[in-house]
Amino acid sequence: MTENANGNNKFQVTCIQCGQVFSTEFPPMELLNGLQASLLSAPHPKLVRCINQKCRQPYTIVITGHQGINFGVVPVNEAAVAEVEGSKIIKPKLEIVGGIN
Repeated sequence: MTENANGNNKFQVTCIQCGQVFSTEFPPMELLNGLQASLLSAPHPKLVRCINQKCRQPYTIVITGHQGINFGVVPVNEAAVAEVEGSKIIKPKLEIVGGIN
């Protein structure tokens, strides 16, 4: 986990696979307050990947609350990558060419 102490719109990440240190932007946040519940929402539809071209470990952004709001990343497996980004396998559309009219 990490916290932003330098005032810019990015937070620092250290890759657990290769040790590469890189920065990624904070996701946009929305605070919803109601009479019975409050919610901090930060949609992040894309995964964050290590910038090391040999590693490319995927991460998802998480929000934690401990003496303020902190952002961090959690590594994900290939099943989670396929769920977020879709499958890398391209399935051809098969058609019968010259079929019976």
